[in-house]
Amino acid sequence: GSGVLVDAKGYIVTNRHVAMAEEQNPDSSVSFVPADSLFVTMADQPLQKWTRVTVVAVYPAGQPDLALLKIPNYSGPHIAQVDWADADVRQGEAAALIGFPTGEALAYDAATRTVRTSMSAGIFSKVTTDRIQFDGFTVGGSSGSPVFNANGEVVAVHAAGLREAVGLGFAVPIKYVPPLLPPDAKAELGLR
Repeated sequence: GSGVLVDAKGYIVTNRHVAMAEEQNPDSSVSFVPADSLFVTMADQPLQKWTRVTVVAVYPAGQPDLALLKIPNYSGPHIAQVDWADADVRQGEAAALIGFPTGEALAYDAATRTVRTSMSAGIFSKVTTDRIQFDGFTVGGSSGSPVFNANGEVVAVHAAGLREAVGLGFAVPIKYVPPLLPPDAKAELGLR
């Protein structure tokens, strides 16, 4: 999966299904269990440079498919433009998704020995209060990727696609992320 750093202290937004393992219960319901360990590699870094992260918060099953991770002692680059209110998401407007489709294998650049993100362009084909539909190239591994509007602002987190309709993706609006953020991150980002 993919994720996006939303502040300079190392908070990463991704999907619950990326950060946790799915487990089938005897009653056929699904639950999520914490992973034993979770590592990330940053874009434009050597593939072998893995950093352990911790899971800070996760929405339970049945709620938005989002999780918040933290890189300990991080201080570095992050996405600065986030439309926390989803004010600039309109059906028919241009959109872009940046991430690691199919995981690290496709992202690996043998010449530089680094992982590089892919970007796909598309449109917002449907916008509702709880879901943003993105029409553009998405495949397995795109989960957790940030979805941008034409202004370059993150407006959603890619969560799923349809196998029978490659390119049709569904994203969780970014407005669902602030409740997961701890007070220090909210203060830094100017959120309540």
